[in-house]
Amino acid sequence: TLHSSKGLEFPVVFLVGLEQGLLPGYRSLDDPAALEEERRLCYVGITRAQERLYVSHARERRLYGSRESAMISQFLAEIPAELLTSPSGKRRVTATATKSSPQNNLASWQVGDRVLHKSFGIGEVTHVFGSGQKISLAIRFSSLGQKIIDPRIAHLQRVE
Repeated sequence: TLHSSKGLEFPVVFLVGLEQGLLPGYRSLDDPAALEEERRLCYVGITRAQERLYVSHARERRLYGSRESAMISQFLAEIPAELLTSPSGKRRVTATATKSSPQNNLASWQVGDRVLHKSFGIGEVTHVFGSGQKISLAIRFSSLGQKIIDPRIAHLQRVE
């Protein structure tokens, strides 16, 4: 685990599951101190590599019997692009975004906004991650709990 790797080094390190909800975990998203602790643990994992570091994230995961889109970890998104290389040799792999509708203006999402998702129903934005065209939203749905969603793909509607 990341906790037990402190003080150790390895020639090759694999950090898998760098996705919102896994690293950082869902529980830490509501707690700034816990989020910083998870950021520190991610740093510990990264700095264990002596020669090579491989980091990965899934595009989607099967959770509780259904497929869900996975959002790249904000920690991975914070690493400068020039330090990352994809398996194809490109500098960074980016998700393909669908065209935003005017009501889906990415810069205008705020904590406390109420939204309607076509599958999950009504929820409330609890966190906004990233900036510009690269943002994701943590949204708490009453029946499902918190989900991390890319507003460029989810086609969210604001609810007044």
